[in-house]
Amino acid sequence: QKLKLFKARLLAENANKAKSEFLSNMSHELRTPLNAILGYTQIFAADESFTPKQQSGIKTIHQSGEHLLMLINDILDLSKIEAGKMELVTNDFRLPECLNNIVNIMQLRAKAKGLKLTYEPGSFLPAVIHGDELRLRQILLNLLSNAVKFTDQGHCTLRIHAETVDNEKSLLTILVEDSGPGICADMQETIFAPFEQAGDRLNHSEGTGLGLAISRKLVRLMGGELELLSPIDKNPETGQGPGCCFSFAIKVPVLGSDVAIMKNTPTVTGYSTSASNPQKILIVDDELSNRIVLRDTLESVGFLTSEAVDGYEVLRACERFHPDIILMDLCMPEMDGFQTTEQLKQNSDYKNIPVIAVTALLPSDEKQQEKNRDLFNDSIVKPFVTTTLMNIIAKQLSITLIYADNCHQEQDDSQESIICPPPKDIEELFTLAYYGEISALLNKTSILSLEESGKYKQFTTRIEELAEDFQLSKIEQFIDKYR
Repeated sequence: QKLKLFKARLLAENANKAKSEFLSNMSHELRTPLNAILGYTQIFAADESFTPKQQSGIKTIHQSGEHLLMLINDILDLSKIEAGKMELVTNDFRLPECLNNIVNIMQLRAKAKGLKLTYEPGSFLPAVIHGDELRLRQILLNLLSNAVKFTDQGHCTLRIHAETVDNEKSLLTILVEDSGPGICADMQETIFAPFEQAGDRLNHSEGTGLGLAISRKLVRLMGGELELLSPIDKNPETGQGPGCCFSFAIKVPVLGSDVAIMKNTPTVTGYSTSASNPQKILIVDDELSNRIVLRDTLESVGFLTSEAVDGYEVLRACERFHPDIILMDLCMPEMDGFQTTEQLKQNSDYKNIPVIAVTALLPSDEKQQEKNRDLFNDSIVKPFVTTTLMNIIAKQLSITLIYADNCHQEQDDSQESIICPPPKDIEELFTLAYYGEISALLNKTSILSLEESGKYKQFTTRIEELAEDFQLSKIEQFIDKYR
């Protein structure tokens, strides 16, 4: 009997290991082409020669690529959760800004289906909380995506209410409702299982079928429970269904509004260095598309680049090019990035060159992660955000990055010709920005722009420009200068 149990456990462990390796390899195969797509959309987005229509198309491609990346991450997340390796990564972030960004993303999908997406924030949402912003965003996007996907007529609604628990914590209650077909009682637990859909939802094939399973497990990690209520409307209007309501409540630490948080990722336009010559970067990758993306990204800000297609070319490239830093792909035929970097570290001429691992393969075990830390100076996972890569390079080369937004911000906000409205209007605008009330904020600026023969026009225009990108922290900073 003990032998049978041992064999069964061994088979289960081997099956989990094989599943983990399969998912990891699939992640690499999917992330590699996606890296080229998202890499170029970031390059093109920073190119001012494109027309507004072209920029809109680029933005759509980038959003679609990010959606595909989300599906890939869903599969990997479920694997991590089932293996007990999922951990929350907490930081301080602005809750109203986070929620507005989520609603902004989903408004486009709802509008495309002719649905009304309503956002109903509570009156006193905390401005800054401490939690895992990425996972909270993932949960809400999953729930709202489902609401929009399974609703053909009517509405989808996001409600959030905050209740003070004590001086340091707040209880957030979040509800996502829709007027879709609803879910019958005997299927309400089934839909939380991986790859499951229920009733009329079987007619929709988009997605992985993992969203609700992952969301429930993530909510539990946060100390809450994801619950379902259906039907919510026993007498729906013609064409609408009885609907669903997914809800959960979590306690979160609350911080003061004066906490400094960097939320924006401005475009890098160059760098400054004490060296007399441009910094040289060697790109090592067997995929041509990946090399092209990195080359165009790096050369656009003033770096010199050279390329190697496999590990065997790296030593020759170092002799010829003398790089200041190396970006190393890990999965290459013949000699992979690990073996290549080990050879470099054994060579007295090149052992001190910083090597950054650039990979689509996520290390699944702690020993592998520790090995990566010992072998590489840093690492980044494909697809990457350009600013993140630039910050890693800047840290290793001890250079200072130059950002486009810094210059624009100083020029825009230092104009002496700007006339601000009366103090009571300034305070009202600041409060609306503080609580993330974008619609009310824009209504107020629209009214102010017409007052006093339009003398506040420059002031209100600046706020409207920032509001278009939901840059609430910048709006607060701008208004605060005139308080």
